[in-house]
Amino acid sequence: MASLLYFNIQALPISNKDKLIGPEGYIKLFESLSSKVSKLKENKQLHEFGFALPHSELYFVPLSIRIEKKFIYGQFKKYDKVYSVQEFYSDEELYSVPKDKPATSKSWNMNYVFDPQNHILAIENTNNKLPKPSTLEEVLYHFIKEASLTVFPDHEITCNVLKENNKLDKVKKAESFKYINLTINYSNPIDSEDDLESLIDRENREASVGTVEVRQKASTRTGVMSKIPSYIQAMLNIASTNGDADIKYFDKDEKRWKLFSYIDFPIKIAVRHPKKSNISIQRRMYDSIKDAIKRTKNSE
Repeated sequence: MASLLYFNIQALPISNKDKLIGPEGYIKLFESLSSKVSKLKENKQLHEFGFALPHSELYFVPLSIRIEKKFIYGQFKKYDKVYSVQEFYSDEELYSVPKDKPATSKSWNMNYVFDPQNHILAIENTNNKLPKPSTLEEVLYHFIKEASLTVFPDHEITCNVLKENNKLDKVKKAESFKYINLTINYSNPIDSEDDLESLIDRENREASVGTVEVRQKASTRTGVMSKIPSYIQAMLNIASTNGDADIKYFDKDEKRWKLFSYIDFPIKIAVRHPKKSNISIQRRMYDSIKDAIKRTKNSE
């Protein structure tokens, strides 16, 4: 079984005079990245293109990119760099890696699939070796931003892990809150619905608002808020795909104050690797994206 995480990758116009790039634009982004990766591999420099993962000696890099009719797929590699091998007690150098043959002592390849229609990337958590979601947001942003500078320099890149909307249900029903910290950006598809989420999203887009940051806290007199206002609830629903939130609330069941961090609840879906099937793992990963999107929706 492959456990997948999902990320909403967007290229948003800086000015409302510019257009959304659409599926064809996302394909161009990955074509740009593919060209870069191919050249680096040809020159045996791809290992130097890796993103240095924080608090470790490991790196993360796109290894392959293939573009099909409905989706884009390939692999990322997580790895370390080895330059020499020393004897344990004396520190004597036993082996030095030739400069023209980059070496690694440990590495893992992770399958990914990108849906250009919904701009969602699904990535396999091979042997539980994926970086944590917040780090992976930075990693994916880094590589897509690099690609965008060539084809869409007037667009801003955002990357957010998809989160389980139903994890908010218990929080929304609480009766005491200390604070709510919330960050959202607008979405790529133009939503024609008339609900509050769509109104906020549409007005942010039309006004060229890059990021909305909200800090709501209780008054010094009462010390607590009694509920989450409806407009904040709408923003929390948007944050399931386009942002993040931290909420300090009182859990009536456990009778204590708790901190809800939205990013701690990424959507995870298990997909079987095919054994005797004509359906590839990539196709199964692509099909699972629809289920992931459903789980970001308001359950109420």
